[in-house]
Amino acid sequence: MTTKKEFIKVDSNHTLETESFGNPQGIPFLFIHGGPGASYSDIDKSFFNPEKHYVVFYHQRACGKSKFNSPLDNNTTDDLLDDITYLIAYYKLQKPYLFGGSWGSTLSLIYAIRNPNAISGLILRGIFLANRASRAYFQYGLIKEDRPEVWERFCALVPEDHLDDPYSYYVEAILNKPDDMARKFALEYQLYGFRLGMNDKSAEEILAILTAQNYLLKCRVQCHFEKHDFFIPENFILENCDKIQHIAIDIVHGENDKICLLKDAEELQKKLPKSNLYIENAGHHAHDLAIKERLIEIINLK
Repeated sequence: MTTKKEFIKVDSNHTLETESFGNPQGIPFLFIHGGPGASYSDIDKSFFNPEKHYVVFYHQRACGKSKFNSPLDNNTTDDLLDDITYLIAYYKLQKPYLFGGSWGSTLSLIYAIRNPNAISGLILRGIFLANRASRAYFQYGLIKEDRPEVWERFCALVPEDHLDDPYSYYVEAILNKPDDMARKFALEYQLYGFRLGMNDKSAEEILAILTAQNYLLKCRVQCHFEKHDFFIPENFILENCDKIQHIAIDIVHGENDKICLLKDAEELQKKLPKSNLYIENAGHHAHDLAIKERLIEIINLK
């Protein structure tokens, strides 16, 4: 078993932190983390058997410990897809499986659509289609029907004349206001998302977690992608599922997921009738017990 961290320069602006883990002669995987703006962590290695699997982890552009001159320049979905191609070649991964959760599921699906013969299969968790319908609950206020107190706190920072679209006000504030004011909005924006995904923690506990991170950079990367509709044509994934019908695809989704709704996983599965959809009694996070156990079961069958 080996584990090795490297910094790989992918263009004049960005250098990715990567880590190879497991048996170099084992079944190859590329682990694609969520976000945009998030990262992988050591606990993600626990999905894999280091004697059987060879896994490459990496932090996407301006994520985790990856390095940059300017975080948002040369940072689009196409750039991230180019990085996947580069890493597969760099690590000599022969038709790897892509393991992607949330935003990582989006990147995995688009990569497969564009390169259907370059991979062996997809293992996806928390499907995010990146279309307007998939964003309506989280970003455009449909949440207020289920969690009015969360929505009300989110709106509290927004001037009255912008309450018709508080999400867009947050994005512009985080991207364009001076750092001290942007931090205030970024912290509330991150809290909003965490409260939807972490029902077992109070707002105070979540704030303590967030303030230990570089939450402003993380949030700026996320808002950069959101402002540009994730640099993906509307309904691109659903309209191109015909290109990946032959690929082995396993989908795991929490029935209580309030970040990426179950309906999107079900809609995707209808377009991919040969795929396997596992609906678990869980929320959004990969390490929710039922989701994690199912993912480990699927991976160990590869």
